[in-house]
Amino acid sequence: MDEIKDISLEFLHANSLKEALGRFLQVEVLDGNNKYNCEKCKKLSAAHKQLSIIQAPNVLVIQLKRFEDVFGGKIDHNIISEEHLGLTGHMSRDSQDPRPEYTLF
Repeated sequence: MDEIKDISLEFLHANSLKEALGRFLQVEVLDGNNKYNCEKCKKLSAAHKQLSIIQAPNVLVIQLKRFEDVFGGKIDHNIISEEHLGLTGHMSRDSQDPRPEYTLF
């Protein structure tokens, strides 16, 4: 478990901060060439992986990735950003945080 202080979000396929955060925290399917190596049974297995937040930081820093990749071009489409960003839908079931919300600036 790692403490979250900042997040780097990709905007290539997202039009808003909320959408980019949702993509960052969505369930990832580990299948095909990307199967999970199970230490118990010593086999490659299909699995699901997801990041969730147990405790939201007092201050959350969000880095906007503005380039497609190391050699790619700059992403130049507009990003929709509200004045507030809530994390309620992204919190872990074990979280004790009530309803973390950030004012963006």
